Amino acid sequence: MINIKYYLLTADFWTLILSLLLLGFPSALGHRESPVVRLAFFSPILIVISKNIFYLVWNSIHKIHKIHFNRLLLVLFIIYAGVESVAFIRAVLSNSFSTSAIMGSWLIWFSFALFGLLAFSNVNNVNVLQRFREAIYYSLILYVSLNAILNILGYKTPQVLYTSLFPSVMLKSIGIIANRVLFPTASGINTFGIIAGAAIVASSVLFFSSPNKIDRILGLLGIGLGVYGILLSDSRGAFLFALLTVLLSFPTFRIFTPFLRWLAVLIPLLPYTLIFALRFVPQSLSEILNRSSSSQGVESNLSGRFVIWDAVLDNFNNFRFTHLFGFGYRGQVVSGISREYSHLFVSYLDAEMAGAHNFLLQTLLDTGYIGALIAICLITALLFVLGAHLKNNQDHTVKILFFLLVYLVFAGVTETVLTPNHQELFAIFMLIWAAAGSLPKQE
Repeated sequence: MINIKYYLLTADFWTLILSLLLLGFPSALGHRESPVVRLAFFSPILIVISKNIFYLVWNSIHKIHKIHFNRLLLVLFIIYAGVESVAFIRAVLSNSFSTSAIMGSWLIWFSFALFGLLAFSNVNNVNVLQRFREAIYYSLILYVSLNAILNILGYKTPQVLYTSLFPSVMLKSIGIIANRVLFPTASGINTFGIIAGAAIVASSVLFFSSPNKIDRILGLLGIGLGVYGILLSDSRGAFLFALLTVLLSFPTFRIFTPFLRWLAVLIPLLPYTLIFALRFVPQSLSEILNRSSSSQGVESNLSGRFVIWDAVLDNFNNFRFTHLFGFGYRGQVVSGISREYSHLFVSYLDAEMAGAHNFLLQTLLDTGYIGALIAICLITALLFVLGAHLKNNQDHTVKILFFLLVYLVFAGVTETVLTPNHQELFAIFMLIWAAAGSLPKQE
C-alpha cells in the first residue's frame, strides 16, 4: 500500500530544496516584474502551504497532534511580521511604488514564512525534521550550482538591472580582467555574492562536520562554486565574512561559540568594529576592498559605504516621531535619503533604489527604532535557541544553521541582509527561523 503521508512530506522536502530557484527563475527568464510569472513559479510553495493547512486542520479535528513550535520565537515573529506588514502598507500609501509590486513582495516573504512554519511544525518525526534542515542548505548549494553552470554555458538573463558593469577587483588582483557578473537567477550582483558566501559557510561546515561521504562531496562542490560566484560577482565583503565565519566554526575556536549567541546585540557596533579593523589592513589589501579609485577620497572607503551611512545617520541625528516607526518598506526612497548617495550607483538602472548597505540602518529606515529592536530580539532569540541545541547535541544540521545565521549577521554590516529588500536572503532567514522553532526544547 502506498504511504501517502510519506510522499506528502517528500513534497515539502523537495519544495524546500527548490525554494530559492522558484524565487529566482522569473529573473532568469526576464520576467522579474511580472506578477503572473512570479506567481506561476511560486505556486508549488502555495500548494504546499495549502496542503499543510489542510493537514493541520485535519489533525486538530481528530486530535492527532498539535503544532510544536518554540513559543518565544513564534511570538517575536508575529510582532516582527506585524511591524514589517505595516511598513509595506505605508510604502503603498506613499505612492512611491507600484501597489502590485509592493504587495507582491509582501506576499512572497509572508508566504515563505508560513511555508517554513507549517512545513517544520507539522512534523513530529525527528529524522524527517533533520532532513528538512538539510534541505535548507541543499537549496543554497543547488542555487549556486545551477547559476554557475548557466554562467559557464554562457546564458545571460534578459533582465536589465544595470546600465553598465565594472571590472572585478578580486579577479584583477589575480591577473584576470573581467567584468562583474549578474548571475541568471539573481536579483542583484551583491545579493548573489552574499548567497555564494552563505554557500561557502554551509558547505565548509558540512564538509568538516558531517560523517556522510556524500555530504562531504557536496561540501567540496559548494565551496568551489561559492568561491566561483564570489569572484565573478566581486563580493569582497561576503568573501571576508564567509572566511571569518568558517574560521569561527572550527573546533579550535569553540570557546567563542557561546559569545556568538549575543552577536545580534552588537549589531550597532559592528560597522565601527570593521572601520577600526581596516586601520590595520595593509594598503595593498585595502585597495582590493575598495572598488572606487583612491582619488575619490572618502567615497572610495568600502566602495562609498561611509557616504551612504552618513546620509542615513544625518537624518536620524535629530529625533522625529517618524523615526520610531520608520518610513516604510524601502524607506530610503520614501524618505528621499537615497538621492543623497545615488550618484555612487551610476551603473544602476534605478540608482535611488539602492539600499543603506547595512542591516541596522535599512531596518531603521523601513521600520524605525521599534522595528530594529524587535528584529535584534528575534535574531538574538534564534541564535540562543540554535546555540543551546548545538551545545547539548552535536547535530551538524543545527551547527550549519547556527553559523549560517552568524554569517548573515556579519554580512549585514555592509549589505541590507536580513531584511525583505533581498528576497532570496530573507527566505533563508525565514527558513532558519522555522527550523529553529521546531527544535526540541533544551534544558
